[in-house]
Amino acid sequence: MNHSQHRNSVLKSCAAVVLVLVLSFPAGCGNDDFQRPIQQFQSASAVVISAARQSLQQMNDVEEKSELDRQIFEAEAFDESKIKAKDVISADELNARVNALDQLTRYTSALADLAALKAPAQVTQKFQDVGSGFKTLSQDAAKLAGASGGVFDNPRFSGAVQVAAAGIGAIVRAIEERKARREIEKEIRDHDADVNTLIKLIGDELEIAYQRRKQAESEEGVFLTNSLKLEIAKPKRGDPVLRMLLGDRLREWRNRQPLLANADPKPGVDAMQKAHQALVAYLTADRSPKNLSELLAAAQSFADRVQPLGQAIAALIGNS
Repeated sequence: MNHSQHRNSVLKSCAAVVLVLVLSFPAGCGNDDFQRPIQQFQSASAVVISAARQSLQQMNDVEEKSELDRQIFEAEAFDESKIKAKDVISADELNARVNALDQLTRYTSALADLAALKAPAQVTQKFQDVGSGFKTLSQDAAKLAGASGGVFDNPRFSGAVQVAAAGIGAIVRAIEERKARREIEKEIRDHDADVNTLIKLIGDELEIAYQRRKQAESEEGVFLTNSLKLEIAKPKRGDPVLRMLLGDRLREWRNRQPLLANADPKPGVDAMQKAHQALVAYLTADRSPKNLSELLAAAQSFADRVQPLGQAIAALIGNS
């Protein structure tokens, strides 16, 4: 299998994974109305995490590509150091953000088990796993706090992780000590603002990544259009081979723009936050029918919101 065939196979596999997740949203779990929104939340969260990783990974790619195009257009000598200098996120920064989303999803899943009145031992183990996950995340985020000069505010991110981890740690201890349900629910309510602060911060950072992608795409469009115009203005309308190459790239660029419009992860993270809040409200308000209805609506809204996101990310992978 040659490189092109291998690449196409990988892209098709990636797209298939995302589409399977998207198509799984409507599926329920028997007639249990509570399980359906939780399954939707978990499936939709998987799409958000995939989109977040893809968006952050592309930050360096699009910045480097933009710098290379600039060098070509301005007839500069090729300079690899200038291209690498455009990198805006490290592997550790990227992994910490994606891991934070993953741990937040696992925490919400643990809350769902608590709300569903599952076996105490199962609930305790799940919360302990979440507590351990946040402890590791806190250690990793702390290492980033001293980093400087990047696009993201690592000290702020690290601080938000530490606060959320401490709050979740308090909840885990309350569950381990088998405190009364009301006491556990109070711990959840008291620390939920800390969890939501972290979710919002990650969403804001992903919006930064998306806007930089849009800016880089805009600059590439200008580069391609101007390059094609300059070539056509030459005697005999320039080199036909070069015109075709520029034309192909311009067509690919145009095809990406509608996909890019749906590839912003921030609204998906916002919907994730609302679904999480609806679950907390249901869990801490005597599981009232009104709160269940709001949870159902929030989970469905989350699933609906990420469906175009998942499709756009899969298509952009295929067009990259």
